[in-house]
Amino acid sequence: MNHGYTFALLLVDDFTEDHVTRVQLLVQHLGKTRRWPLGRPWFFDEVDESSVTRPGDVPIRTVGGAVPLRRPGPELEPKDDASDLATARKVIERLSDFGSALGLSSELQLGGQYVGRIDNGVPDRLVAEGLLGEWERSVSRPT
Repeated sequence: MNHGYTFALLLVDDFTEDHVTRVQLLVQHLGKTRRWPLGRPWFFDEVDESSVTRPGDVPIRTVGGAVPLRRPGPELEPKDDASDLATARKVIERLSDFGSALGLSSELQLGGQYVGRIDNGVPDRLVAEGLLGEWERSVSRPT
């Protein structure tokens, strides 16, 4: 099986401890909503102490969640690629609702690469056309 690829959401800009708790609950809820072929989504809250270079610096904190997906490529079955696209759409939909309700922005990464933002519940063009649009076109292409 094709492992090692994640779809990640990260809080950006200013966020509070309440937001962190809500992201954790969102990720836990997502994990319970369906069967996940490669494992449930997971929450992360990491502090990079090495980002402190001067007195008074605050370490960089990364908060978000990740969903395991199959690595795209010619060996990936079209039905699995379509399933992963549906998963990404569902996560983006939930994250959009979440961001809209709380006035938060999130960054999205696919396989460690930046693929866009959701600002206050609205996916940017990179997400809507670049990520989802291109993915949809690749899934619907005849093989």
